[in-house]
This record gives sequence, structure tokens and C-alpha cells, in this order.
Amino acid sequence: MNSTTPLVAALLLLASSPAGARQDFDLDLDFDDVVIDVDATLKAAEAWARDHFDERVAEVIAGLTEPSPDKTRKAMDELQREFAGDSIVDIARVRRVAEVVLPLLEEYEETADLAPWLRTRLDYFDVADELTQPSVAPPSPGTPNAPGSTNATGTIVVSPEPSTNRPPVVTPSTNRPAVRTRGPNPGAVAQRSAWQKLLAKRPLTPAAETFARELKPIFVAEAVPGELVWLAEVESSFNPEATSPAGAVGLYQLMPATARSLGLSTVLPDERRQPVKAARAAAIYLKKLHRRFGDWRLALAAYNVGEGRVQRTLNQVKGKTFDDIAPSLPAETQMYVPKFEAVLQRREGKSLDELMP
Repeated sequence: MNSTTPLVAALLLLASSPAGARQDFDLDLDFDDVVIDVDATLKAAEAWARDHFDERVAEVIAGLTEPSPDKTRKAMDELQREFAGDSIVDIARVRRVAEVVLPLLEEYEETADLAPWLRTRLDYFDVADELTQPSVAPPSPGTPNAPGSTNATGTIVVSPEPSTNRPPVVTPSTNRPAVRTRGPNPGAVAQRSAWQKLLAKRPLTPAAETFARELKPIFVAEAVPGELVWLAEVESSFNPEATSPAGAVGLYQLMPATARSLGLSTVLPDERRQPVKAARAAAIYLKKLHRRFGDWRLALAAYNVGEGRVQRTLNQVKGKTFDDIAPSLPAETQMYVPKFEAVLQRREGKSLDELMP
């Protein structure tokens, strides 16, 4: 990758970033009266990109300066990899990628079905941000408000050149924003609290209300708690057309092999897009997972990441509960189960522990 790629990525991100994320570049000056120190600006932009993204992610975003369906899919694949990774910090870091990609998904017919999947997961970035907020970096040594320093408002202090009539030279601050560093992932208790706070006032959409009322009896008929109907809010925001980069489809985001094992067709017509059939298949699968693990949190984790992965992790860490193994599961799964718990509390006023087997 050439040396300018991180710069292009950083500038693209900065263009869509809130002011707080642009503090290193907030010159707060009339550009008719100043000269920009280009070399210093380039270095600061590259440093910003290095601090926030690895080269692979920066390259994907840089490619979106000239977007296409293929490049947009590539960016989605990158997001999928981060969700499948083990770090919630990394989920927070790629937030801007998702915000750049989402309108592009909706623009192309070839990628439009990926947009509901990503839109449903935007709140993962909100929670990841809250859970991984860095501490404020200490101020740099030096005299406050000295030329070249950053004052209390974040404005760069400019030193005029008294011996000439030329405009002053502006250089970016050398104070980088605090960077999230990898460390232990937040535990399940902290995640439950963050999700409950986020979802406490989330309104019920008309689609969710309609589908939940129609599909809840299907779960009951399959001898699982009707309240599990709300898993579709976590999976797809009750959008039957939602499609993941990995190939999961429908209200309950069933993968092709899983759907076929449950008797659904995945070719035309793809029955995963039919709400009633998808709900029945999801209920049957959840019942199977609960019978295997004897616990709804573990069953939900297995629904998200696969029963084999959950069983291997239980064996490796010698755990018995979801909280025991959560830090060793993919980042999405770590957040997925607490999110469903918060949805269940919001929609039904119940905890998972109150659901009947």
C-alpha cells in the first residue's frame, strides 16, 4: 500500500466526523489569512489514521473515495471480520467505516439487502464506544497558549512572523487524541448495563409490533417461550429482506446450512425471507440449542456463533455459564446476548431467567 493511503482514509473519515473527533485539525482560522503547513498536516493526518485503524481498514475506506458495489462489499466484509474478531475496542474503531458504508449500500441495487443488516448493528458501535471510552490524555508539557500549542478551546495558537507581511504559518497540534488500547473486554455485567441504558426508551416500530403479534404464537406452538420472538429485533430489526455479508438471511438471520437442516429452501424461493417459515425454523433451532446447553444465554450465544464454538469455549475455559465464556467469544456474540436481554426487558418487562424452559 502506498504511503498516502492512510492520509486519504483519514481525510475521508474526518469529513464525516463530529467536531470532537477532528480536534487535531480544528484550526479555527480564516483560510484567506493563513498558510497551511502541508507537510505537517500530512503527517498529522497519517498519524490520525494509524491511531484509529490498521492499514487494512484504512485501505478499504480509502477505496471508497471512488465507490463501487465491489468496493462497498469489500468494506462490508471488513466490518464482518471485526464483528467476528475478539475485541470490542476494534468494534468501536470501525464505527466510521460503517457510517461511510451504509449510504453506499443503499445506493446500489446489488448491495441494498445488506443495508438492513448493518443498520440493525449501528447500536453495537454506540455501546462499544461507551464501554471503551479512553481516559483523557494529559496535556503536553509547555507554557499554556504558547505559539504552536492548543488552548483550552482546542484552537491551535498561531505564531505570526513579525518581520514580514506574509500570513502566519499554521501547523497542526502535536497532541493526539487519546487512543483506545486493547485490553480485557468489558464483562457481561457492564455490557448488560450499557445495553439497558441505550434501549430503555427505544420505541417499538410498526413492523416490529405487527410481526411480533403474528409470530409469537408460532414460538409457543413449538414449545419455546413466545418472548423469543424479539430475537428478530436483534437480528434484523424485523426486516425480512436483511442479508448479512456472511450469507444469513431474513428476520432471524438463518445461515444457508442451518436453514436447510431445518427444512427451509434457500433457493428460489428463499424461504428464509418468509416470516412465518423463518420464525418456525428459528423456534425449532432455539429449542434444540436450549436442550443441548440447558441455558437460554448459552443457547442464544450458540444461535449467533454456532453451537460448536460455544461448546469448545466451555471446554477450554472450563466454564458453565455465558458470563464465564463471554470474554473468549467473538465481539459480536459478547454483545449480542446482553443486547437481547435488554430488548426482552424493554419489550416484555422480563429477564431471561424468567423465561420457562
